[in-house]
Amino acid sequence: MLERKIERFINEHSLIVKGERVLAAYSGGPDSTCLLMILRQLFPGTHAVYVNHQLRGRESQKEERFVRDFCRKRKIPLFVERVRWKSIPSDLEQAARKRRYRHLAKVAAEQGFHKIALAHHKDDVVETFLLRLIRGAGPQGLRRMTAQRDLYVRPMLESDRKEILDYLRKKRVAYFTDTSNEKLTFTRNRIRKELIPYITRHFNPAFPSSIERTARWFEEQNNLLAELLQPFASLMHITKTGWGMSRSSLLKMGPALQKAVLRMHLTKLDPEMILSSKSIQDLVHTIRNGGSMELPGFLKVNCTKRSCTFSRKVTGTGFVEVDVPTVGKYKFPAANLTLTFSLTEKRVATDPNVAFLDAQKATFPLHIRNWKTGDSFSPLGMKGTKKLSDYFIDRKIPRNERKKIPLVYKDDDLLWVSGHQIHNDYRISPATKNFLRIEVKKNA
Repeated sequence: MLERKIERFINEHSLIVKGERVLAAYSGGPDSTCLLMILRQLFPGTHAVYVNHQLRGRESQKEERFVRDFCRKRKIPLFVERVRWKSIPSDLEQAARKRRYRHLAKVAAEQGFHKIALAHHKDDVVETFLLRLIRGAGPQGLRRMTAQRDLYVRPMLESDRKEILDYLRKKRVAYFTDTSNEKLTFTRNRIRKELIPYITRHFNPAFPSSIERTARWFEEQNNLLAELLQPFASLMHITKTGWGMSRSSLLKMGPALQKAVLRMHLTKLDPEMILSSKSIQDLVHTIRNGGSMELPGFLKVNCTKRSCTFSRKVTGTGFVEVDVPTVGKYKFPAANLTLTFSLTEKRVATDPNVAFLDAQKATFPLHIRNWKTGDSFSPLGMKGTKKLSDYFIDRKIPRNERKKIPLVYKDDDLLWVSGHQIHNDYRISPATKNFLRIEVKKNA
């Protein structure tokens, strides 16, 4: 039985332990419907959360009604979140995923849930592997989906789509069909509906199973590599200007080990850094020749005869994005700053490093990022919009400082250019009763 299979998987991986509150991400589709039903059986206190992306017009409305009715009839507590879009981005799949996860994290943080259950299964593992392979991912990117990442758990990774549909049919449980899953304009849909069936039919009838095994193998090899690299964890040390490591120790290693050790340490220093094979190769070349270079994130490296020092860039700061699901402190590594978000009923006059916004409008989830070309907002007191680049020029902010300024966003709206100006639409008015207070401080 699928219920027992999922229960064993949860126990084997300690995904949910006694006393933990579980929030199931529910879309109304077959996968999340199956997960919600089984989790309610195993953990009766499970709640559901539905994120409406509002991208399919009437179908999105029908889907939300279905979700609400489904949970109401079964007395399943439900949270409903809606995503706002001012414009549709070119990378819609990735952008939608980011916003969905922000809303999931927001509900979990505000309502005190310990785990968020996702309905990924074996077929998703295969599709994700092929999608990343096509995009040129390396060993880290080709690893199997993990059963747990932070508070997110995937109890159905050992189950496939056929088992899920069989379960729903036997239980006579209805689900909602998202027609966008049939559109071949999305790469993942084409992989599922065209690529996998073609290879299965013409090359290997067991192709999905073999890909799943390969992804599992990559996961095991990556875990093994992480264990083997532990003796090199002390190679990096803190310096007066940043972090350093012995150049001679690194050069004694073989090329493959050099890359692995560098990748391990740089990922710790800058978790948002995206290190391509070319970037890591260029770094190795720089270290061998005792030179210097700027890395893709917010770090740069300078090498002498004996050592290599990693420090924060003065220019060319890379892109940084930090999710803010609820109140709390969040680090902005591009400029070594921390932003503190809190809700209050009092507004106290203070310095430019503190902003007060209308909490009824500036609602979570929010996110922090730095400047990108094309950014614009409506400065306080202005009805129209202004390009952020023009605002920087008017304020005489040097070009090399612009990407170090944290920008606080709600979806597409720039709420606060920290230390400078807030968005006019989120200003305090006489009717405002609750305030969102944001403070930016330099880290010690």
